[in-house]
Amino acid sequence: MKLDDLRIATKVFLPAAVLAIGILACTGLGMRQQKAIETATQDLVEHRSPAEVQSARFSRRLSMMGYAAHRIVTYDGASEAAQSASKELDKVYGEGKDSLDKMNAADPGTVAKTDPFRVRLDAIYADARRAADLGLQNDDVGATGVLTGVDPALDGLSKEMKAWGDTYHEETAALVAVAEKQARAGALLTLLFGLGCAAAGLGFSLWIGSFKISRPVTALAKTMTALARGEVDQTVVGAGRQDEVGLMARAVQVFKDNAVALRAAQAEQARIAGMSDAERTRNEAARETAARDQAFVMERVAAGLTCLAQGDLTFRVDEAFPEGYGQLRDDFNAAMDQLDAAMGAILGAVGGIGAHADEITAAADDSARRSEQQAASLE
Repeated sequence: MKLDDLRIATKVFLPAAVLAIGILACTGLGMRQQKAIETATQDLVEHRSPAEVQSARFSRRLSMMGYAAHRIVTYDGASEAAQSASKELDKVYGEGKDSLDKMNAADPGTVAKTDPFRVRLDAIYADARRAADLGLQNDDVGATGVLTGVDPALDGLSKEMKAWGDTYHEETAALVAVAEKQARAGALLTLLFGLGCAAAGLGFSLWIGSFKISRPVTALAKTMTALARGEVDQTVVGAGRQDEVGLMARAVQVFKDNAVALRAAQAEQARIAGMSDAERTRNEAARETAARDQAFVMERVAAGLTCLAQGDLTFRVDEAFPEGYGQLRDDFNAAMDQLDAAMGAILGAVGGIGAHADEITAAADDSARRSEQQAASLE
């Protein structure tokens, strides 16, 4: 089926359908971008950020282990301060291992790096605990000798942990930058795609309204105006269409056929006028009657065509036509009814184009604003 054969309501619906499909695609694109942003955010919030926090806590526990071991040696082994420092040594050691466990749970990718740290932490704690036990026995010389090996080990592990934490933080910052860039690109892409869909839908709507509805109707209006002036040589275009425009064209063709028939009747009257005087006399009464009838019919049909050319589709021939012209009056009134119905359908359908375009353009702008808000929220 050709596009010209579709009803005007269907033609008006097509641009709306195109816009709706574009909006659905734009919405799907926005949801895809939102999902990517949510995934990146989840990775940062639930994995990498907790891992960084536990890394910092582990480094702090290393410092606290050294401090606790030195306090034990500094104070008398039987003093409350030494006993408290001994307990704190065991506590911070457990907390350090707990930080490593939480780091691995938050980001399993850190296991390969933290396992060697765990082994070294156990070795350092074993030496620190041995030094603490000597300190509790007030063997300060022996404890100090052990601590001379613990301090460099703690310092080295602390520096390595800090270096790894800095690298891990830089990787996190790079992921944040990539996520922000993707969010901005996604928002821009969604906006451009939405605007493109809106422009395509509006362009399609204008093309449908102009080339498939407005121009054919305008052409028919010009043809009707010419017929009203008596120019019966006009060609009625569009009678083969199956839409309302075709219905109007076929109605106008009826007007033209009637005008041609009237022109032929006038020619016949002229022929009769050229007959002999005797025959003219015999037919004078009949001719006068026919002339009056024809003048009456021509006047009413011409008045109807004039109203039609001025856009008045409410005109109807209510007077009874003389015998032989009744079918002409019925055809004229039927054609006016068809034109009135067709123009009503056209005006109702065309009026919906603007409303559909405004609604879908607003939806595209709203989808673009949501994407921009998501990008701003992440940043």
